Parts: sequence; structure tokens; C-alpha cells
Amino acid sequence: MQYNSERVLTAWKAFVGKGFLMEDHLRPEVARSWIRCRQMGADPWSTDFPRPLIEEYKKKREDNRLFLQKAHPVLEYLSSIFNSNVSFCDYEGFIFEFISPLDNYPRTVGTYMDEGITGSGAITISFKEKIPYRTDGFEHYRIVSQRYSNVSSPVFVNEKFIGVLSITNPFSSLPDSALDCCIEAANIISLLLNGRNQERTLFSTANIFETLLNGSDEGIIVLDEEGRILLANKTGRDIIPDFNEIGYGERSFGDYLTNKDDLGFLIDNNLELDKEKLLQFKKVSGVQEVTLPIVMRRHISLPNGLKHILLSFEMKIKEKEKENKPILRNEEQNVDYIGKSKAWKEVDLKVRKVAKFDVNVLLLGETGTGKEVVARAIHRRSGRTGKFIAVNCGAIPKDLLSSELFGYEGGAFTGAKASGSIGKFEYAQGGTLFLDEIGEMPLDMQVALLRVLQDRAITRVGSNKSIPIDVRIIAATNRDIPQMVKEGTFRADLYYRLSVIDIRLPLLKERDCDIALLAEYFNGILSEQLRITHQLLSEELTNALMNYDWPGNVRELRNVVEKMLILSEGEPITIDLLPDYIKNEIHVKEKRTFCNDRENPISERDAICLALEKWGGNILKAAKDLGMARNTLYRKIEKYHIELKTFAIKNE
Repeated sequence: MQYNSERVLTAWKAFVGKGFLMEDHLRPEVARSWIRCRQMGADPWSTDFPRPLIEEYKKKREDNRLFLQKAHPVLEYLSSIFNSNVSFCDYEGFIFEFISPLDNYPRTVGTYMDEGITGSGAITISFKEKIPYRTDGFEHYRIVSQRYSNVSSPVFVNEKFIGVLSITNPFSSLPDSALDCCIEAANIISLLLNGRNQERTLFSTANIFETLLNGSDEGIIVLDEEGRILLANKTGRDIIPDFNEIGYGERSFGDYLTNKDDLGFLIDNNLELDKEKLLQFKKVSGVQEVTLPIVMRRHISLPNGLKHILLSFEMKIKEKEKENKPILRNEEQNVDYIGKSKAWKEVDLKVRKVAKFDVNVLLLGETGTGKEVVARAIHRRSGRTGKFIAVNCGAIPKDLLSSELFGYEGGAFTGAKASGSIGKFEYAQGGTLFLDEIGEMPLDMQVALLRVLQDRAITRVGSNKSIPIDVRIIAATNRDIPQMVKEGTFRADLYYRLSVIDIRLPLLKERDCDIALLAEYFNGILSEQLRITHQLLSEELTNALMNYDWPGNVRELRNVVEKMLILSEGEPITIDLLPDYIKNEIHVKEKRTFCNDRENPISERDAICLALEKWGGNILKAAKDLGMARNTLYRKIEKYHIELKTFAIKNE
């Protein structure tokens, strides 16, 4: 059955909302996985991931040293070809190897793939059913994974199941060739680990990777350390039109470049790749001269001591996505920087004042209050031209935090890339580094971070060379840092360095003026994302939302709006669609006075008049200012007998 976003989404809403399985809308393997998820108590709305098991992670990597030594190049090739995450879990479902080209740190490394926690996906289906598989978009049981596209294949060595190889793209759909390439890579790994010590022979040429390379639409060329051509995929042979006439490793790639000096740049791993660099190719065998951007360069070390250099070039403008491509959720659509309550305006005022000054900022607030949203707002308004890089200090294993932040040199530790890797500080050069959950940072790393803040320089793991940095630090936590300082679990000197300016974010219940505004905002963006007809939230529902305390803050509100949209199936969104736990907690209260920017609250009728006067009778702008839908405002204008022409209230 071909993947169909609309049909799968319909089936997911029916199963999650009513427990009804629409088997004719799903592939049987996905249906069985959903049933297992539900039976095991998986929460489809949860955004949590299990914390890594550090000691077990170390032991697994030690136990699988042979795998890491022999199979690592295959995983490197896959990650390079598809520009995606590549992972491997063992026969118990534990992920002990992960390679990623992305800035975001993996969420699952060092954990077990348990459908009761992580939900469904290609890797769990391959693990359970021992078959190659692909899942996209809404086929994933948990909403947090519904922006993913992933393929997996079981790996057998001498007919014994040893684990699952998986490729995952968290942002866009993998090409159709990805599953076949994953299966081919699993076969290569099986050959490498069958006990016959064939790696020297298998890796004597690059030809073993030819099938994998042809899975990419980009032009890929494989060179040796001297820049000699070893292999090219079908698209890459457009750059080297006489590829079939030249011998293996006999021709320098520089012979095809207009500027031969560019070859030195391509093969020197110490020179940072400029992705805006264009390479000009000579006219060869009647083929017209071309200028191409280079999109990827990776140095890969093989077990037999050889090294390959993978180069990828953008050959053509990508075709429009097929109509039936999966809907993938956008990670950035968590919450916009919006609010009109007094509490939020105080935050916004501080943000505007602080943004232009190059000082460290500490954001304080409970989970779900929008700390990363505020951090991004500070970065946007700072004028910094570098990237905004976010790191969750609590999600990274202690032993890897140093290399994650500062980078490392090749061979710095077991399992390190031979080419080394830059860290988050270097990624954020000229920009902002957001250190979330800073209260979870181990003491020894606190010392290292303090030194970086003092010296404005970092040193990669395994190196003695100091690298100057220009990075603004914004840290965030939901913990009581002053109390941690008293207890000796957080360094006082680091606390003072980080909190030059601190901004405390209010709870959502302290921003009651913003609840309706945020709810309607989420209603709009999620309706579009879920392809559901946009329906206004009823007035009764809006009042109910404003009378709930929201312990999960903005994140919980977004979650609830999404649940109601899915269960509404395009019908009007009413209070009946609220989760039971919210309906049970909403008691009869004195109706809250309508929110206003002033210190003293005023009546709803007067607030509407003020807004209409402010915007010259423009209904759309007034409604936005009041945090309500346009149709709702029209109803209230009629209810309060407000004369639009004069804004005078008739005497009853």
C-alpha cells in the first residue's frame, strides 16, 4: 500500500481519539505497531524522550568494538549520501551508535527502542518483525515523531540477528531509494562481520559503496587522500564524462577543475568547507563548462588504513515535491513570540532592552513557559549574523558533553570520527548558543564552561590549540540555581557569569490575557498543518480555557488544542472536546474580568471600544489586539450595542 498522508492521518485520528482501527487505511505492520503502542501505554501526545543510560552506553560500545571498527565507514557513507541521521541498535534494541550531519543532538542514542515509550517507527517495526521497513509522517504513533521520515533494515550475521540499521531525516522526506540503500548497507555489514576477515579485500576499492552512492540525486565523487578519482555515482559522472575510460585511481580530480588549487582545498580536512563555494569544471570531451556548488565533503577512514573523501555537488534544481509526499511536522512551530498580558509585556520590554547588548542572559521559568522562544527572540533582535544553536545540557551523556560543546580532533576517543568534528561553540560563531537545562550540567563541565566565558576561546578535545570565539551565551533552567549554589551543586562564579541579566518567564496562568490569543494562534497553524478545516473556538470553550490553571504552561495549551482539532474532524470545536482531566478541574468560578493592558482591569465592553478607537474601526486589527477571532468580535459588538460609526454605546 502506497503512503497517503490524508488516509493515514484520518486513521491516526480515529485510533488515537476513539480507539477505532481503520485497517484499510494502513499497512498491516503499522497497524500492529500502533496496537502494541496502545497496549504498552505509549502516550501519543508526549514530547518526552528517555534519558540516556550512560554506563550501559559505555559497556555496549565496549562490547561492540568490532562492529564500531568494521561497520563505522558504512554508516558514515549512509549519513553523507542522505544527509541524515544513521543509527544502529543491538539485538536488545539498545542504540549504541549514532552518526549525524545535523546540529541537533540525537534524542535516542544510549536508550532502548521501546514502543511503549518511543512509539512506532521503522526501527521498532524492523526490530519486532525482522523485516526492512519505511515509515513516514503520520505513520508514527507519537506526534513528536510525525515530522520524521525513516527507513530501517535488520542485520543478520551468519543467520543470527544482531540488530537494526536505521536512516532518519527529522525534517524532510527521504528519497525513494533510501530503503534499498539501507538494505544494501545491512548486507555489507553482514559481510564485514561474518568472521572471515574480509574487510581488507572488501575495502580494497570503493566499488562496494557504488550501490549506496547511486541512491542520491546529487553528484557524488569519491577521492583518495591524494585527490585521485576512485568512484562516482551516475549523476556525478556528468562531471567526469570520460569516467568509464579512466582506470581506478589513475586520474586526479584536479584535471577536471579550472583552478587546480581548488583540489588542495577539497582534500585538506583542516580547511573548513565553505558551502557557498562554487567550483568551475573544464570543458571535457565536448561537454560544456559548468560551475557547481559543493554541498558536502566528508573524510572517511576504513579499517584497512585507507581513507576516502566524499564530495557532493548540487547538480540541478530539485523538482517540486510529489503531491503525495508525507506531511512532516515542523519542529519550529512550537509557539510564536506573542502576548499582550502585562506579565508578557514586561518580559518583552526586557528582551528589547537586553538584545542589543552583548551580555550573557539567564532565562528562568517552569517547563513549557517558552524559554527557547524568548532566547530566539533575543537572538533575532541582537543583530548577530551567526546561527542560533540550541543545546539541551540534560539530554547529552556526561562523557560526550565536552566534545559536543567544544568539538574534538580525529582519534580523540574511541568511536571518534577520524576527521574530527567541530562543536556547538564553533557552529554558533558570530551567533548565539542557547544552553537549555543548564542546571543539569555536571560540575566538571561547569569549570570548562567558565574558562570559555573568561577566555572567549575553546580548545577541542584532544587538541592543545586555542580557538577564539565570538558567541553570545543564553542559558535557561527551571531549577533554583541560587539554592544549588548553596548546596554546592552549581558553581557560584559560573552563576554570576551567566546571569548578567536574568529574565523570569511567567506561568501561563499568570498570563490569562494571552490564553485565548495563543489558543487561536495554535488553532490556526495546526489546522493548516493537519489539513483540517479551520473552525473558530467557541466562546464557551475559550472561557473554559481561561479558567484552567495550565500546569504544563504554553506547551500544554498547544497539546490540548491539537488534541481537540484531531478529535473534531473538521466540525466546530466545542467544550465537549476538552480532555476529561481539564473538564474535571474547571470549577464554577467568578467570571474573570476582561484583560487589558492597564494596571486596573476594565469591562469587556469598554475594552472593545478602546480597541476600535485605537484602530479606527478596523475589525481585523481590533480583534487581533483583543486576542479574539473577528467573528467573535462582531458578535460582541452586536451584544453590547456598539455603534461602529461613532463607537458610542447606546442607552438601553
